Amino acid sequence: MLNVLRSGGHMMPEFDIHLQCTVCEGSGKIENLRHGVDAHGPWVDITDQECHECDEGFRYVGREYYDSVTDLKADYPESMVLRI
Repeated sequence: MLNVLRSGGHMMPEFDIHLQCTVCEGSGKIENLRHGVDAHGPWVDITDQECHECDEGFRYVGREYYDSVTDLKADYPESMVLRI
């Protein structure tokens, strides 16, 4: 683990940062739409599938060091964070 020191010799907390997925709008699922025409006329089939761009609605941004969650939220206001 990399130690990041602030001035004064204190270690800065490390955070994992996740943002809501813009592809599925945080639902973790996207609609799969199929349509066509057969002997009975036009048809539409809508099914949900897992979003391939995220993990349960959130996309991992990375791990960064901040003095506080408040400072982190200033840079990533819509994030979900986990202090390491």
